Amino acid sequence: MTAVLESYRADSEALLRAINEALAADDRDALSLHAHSLKGMAAYLRAGKLEELAQWLEAGADSAPQSAIAATTRQLEAAHQALLHYLDQY
Repeated sequence: MTAVLESYRADSEALLRAINEALAADDRDALSLHAHSLKGMAAYLRAGKLEELAQWLEAGADSAPQSAIAATTRQLEAAHQALLHYLDQY
């Protein structure tokens, strides 16, 4: 399980960077793709809030206002940090 968690930590950090870069560039296709990948990782770990937020980003990337995407991205980052804090306990 430790290897899975280490992989999640590295891969999720890269995906969050990619999501922020896509947001800054207003690249909605890339945003959706990276959110989809993060959603799958969150589902595997049963991280419901993180999965829910990533799913919203994936689905809303093509039509949601930039401000809503930015706000959800901030929530996604907070949920990610909360998950890392939780995982650090074990």
